[in-house]
Order: sequence, then structure tokens, then C-alpha cells
Amino acid sequence: MGRDVPARVIRADAWIVGGGIAGLWACARLRAAGYAAGLVEARALGAGQTIASQGIIHGGMKYTLGGAGGADSKAIARMPERWRAALEGRGEVDLSGAPAVSPTTMLWTLPGLAARVIGAAAARALRARPERIEAREAHEALRGAPAGVRVYALPEPVIDVARTLGALSAGIAPGTLRATGPGGVRVEPGSTGAALGVPALGLRLEAPCVILAAGEGNEALLSEAGLGAAAPMQRRPLRMVMARGDVPELHGHCVGASSTPLCTITTGRAAEGGAVWWIGGEIAERGATMSEPDLIAHAQREVARCLPWIDLARTRWSTWMVNRAEATSPGGKRPAGPVVREVAPGLVACWPTKLAYAPEVGDMVLEFAARRAGKPEGRDAALDDAAAALGGPHPPVATYPWDSEGLTWT
Repeated sequence: MGRDVPARVIRADAWIVGGGIAGLWACARLRAAGYAAGLVEARALGAGQTIASQGIIHGGMKYTLGGAGGADSKAIARMPERWRAALEGRGEVDLSGAPAVSPTTMLWTLPGLAARVIGAAAARALRARPERIEAREAHEALRGAPAGVRVYALPEPVIDVARTLGALSAGIAPGTLRATGPGGVRVEPGSTGAALGVPALGLRLEAPCVILAAGEGNEALLSEAGLGAAAPMQRRPLRMVMARGDVPELHGHCVGASSTPLCTITTGRAAEGGAVWWIGGEIAERGATMSEPDLIAHAQREVARCLPWIDLARTRWSTWMVNRAEATSPGGKRPAGPVVREVAPGLVACWPTKLAYAPEVGDMVLEFAARRAGKPEGRDAALDDAAAALGGPHPPVATYPWDSEGLTWT
């Protein structure tokens, strides 16, 4: 766009940058409340942290293991019920088009581990109290567990992340834009409010409220706008592990005496068919500092220790690096909950901290909009017509890590 050509202005009550779970949920909440809200994504919906999450809607139980309760478990205890309501079509957003892949998350002990570890954790939990079940009632992978393994069901649903992103985006389309090309998105703070420049599309997006929900991308957006010091960010890296092949369905945690599960495993489906175990927990945290071959060898040993009755001889393994982007916290620790911080008039930066916190981010953004934009006037149709007149492009849903090109499978 030449310098003499003015940018086309699209006005709304709120513009959100970032199409991960927090940005999409916040946009859906705003529109449901009557605000004209639109969303800009530079790549694909959920690209980065969201699509790499395990889809477990934590309710705090895992934070009580080994006595790690407190702020984390209290802040997150309400999230599973809010998600369940949405998944059943009776919540603040409608996710009935993306039903949970499992209504519960399994928790199982190492063979022979004293049940008192789980009992003590249950006593400290708030709402996610485990229910002892027989192995035959558990996910497929646990049905062959020997008598020395205790199995519990946690009332924490597990979602298909890609389908959830698709359901959320369907509810706010066509008010979404993909800001590809040179320049991406530029934040333009002012004394009375903020705007967004999208050079490649020749756009200026104006609103009383601008919400940055771009994960790691928040750092660059704020820095380029001269606001980096107003909302510093930290990264906590993970190196997730994938096991692909004839693996049975499993969504849950294997626990020992540590405050971190020995491994957390959820099951996805590859685009070309077949199941994939997506492995996190202590394996992924330690893996951040390990080479891929060393991590795969370590993961194979740990998974065999947690599930010794499963034959994994015909599986193939790979890894995936992902950074958890968070607001800076003392000592680099994970923040106790989501952070939504006003960094300039009309401009907030938000980090959900965990996928499960998306509803609480929506609450915070809605409160911000009420202060900045006042009473909603229901102008969604005009906003959508303006966005649709551009002819797109609209962002697609991101590809799961295990379907990415260029992976090396061992």
C-alpha cells in the first residue's frame, strides 16, 4: 500500500489480536453480550500454545499431589463445570458442536504405590475429588492394569482442541481476519485509546477496547509499540513427546510421590489415521533441556514404568517443543491464574496461563469492555458485513503437532 492511499477503517467495540483459546473465547463472550467484537490472527487459530495443549480441563486435583495446593487449585476449581456447561450447549459460549472426547480424566498409581498418596491428595482437593473405580471401567489402556494399580476418575473433561477451536470460530465468523503478509499487525497506542494497523490488508481497526491475546506474540506487539516494560512476559519451555501406532485410548496422569505427574497422556487421531499418544507431565518438563534422542529414550522408559502391561514395541516416537507464554511471575513460577493487564488506555494484554482458564479470561475481558465501551449496542452485523466485504482471508484452524510436516519419527 502506498503512502498516499489511506487505510480503510473498520470500527468495532473491541478488537482482539490472537486466535488461541483465550482470544476466541473472549471474542465469543463479547459478542454474546452484544458487543461488536472482531478478531485478528496472524497464522492459524490455536497455532502455538493452544493446539499443543493436552485438552484436559484441569480442576486443581493435580496441583494437590505432594501438597502443591493453594492458589493454583483454588483458582482453577470452578473451570470444569463452566466448560461442561459450554460443551453441553448451556454455557456462556456454545461448544455443543465439539463434545468432550472423555467426560473424565483418569489418574492411576504406579504398580504397588500406597493408596495413601492419592487419599491425601483427595483430602486437599477442592471440587475435583477422585472416585476410585475398577480398571475395567477406565479408559481402554488401563483395563489390563494389575491389582496393585489404583485407578481413579477425576471429573475433569477432555476436549478435542482443534474441534473446540473450530466451534468457537464458527460462532464469530465472519468477524475474523487473517493478518498475513509484511507488517502483520501493529499496535497503535494513543492517549485516549488504541488501534491496530494491518498493513498487508490496508486496514486500520479502531475500537475503545483492544485486547492482545497472542501468547508469545504479545511480547513483540508490546515491544514494537514501546510498551514492553508495561507487561513483561516469561516463557517456560516444554518438550512434548508423541508415540504413534497401535496405542489404546488414554487420557490421564500417572502419579508417584512428586507434585508433578510422572506422565500425562492424552490420545489424538492422526490425519492419515491411527492413534497418537501426546505425552506431557514430568517427561515434557525434563525434556525441555534434553536432546530429542535422549528424551525419547527417557520417555520410553518412563511410559513403560507407568504402563508396564502395554506393549509399545510397534510404536514410533517423536518430540515437539512448545513455550508456555505467561505474565512474568516471581522466580519464574507459573502464575496462580490468568493475567489480564491494562498497559495503556483501551489496551490490555492477557495470558490465560492454562487452557482451562479461558472462561475466566472471558470474564475479565467482558469487565474491561463494560468500563471502556459502555453498554453494548449490538452492532455485530455491521462489523461482519464490513469484514466480509474484504473477501477474507479468514484464519484456518491450526494443525496438530503430530500432523506437521518435517517431523522425524523414531
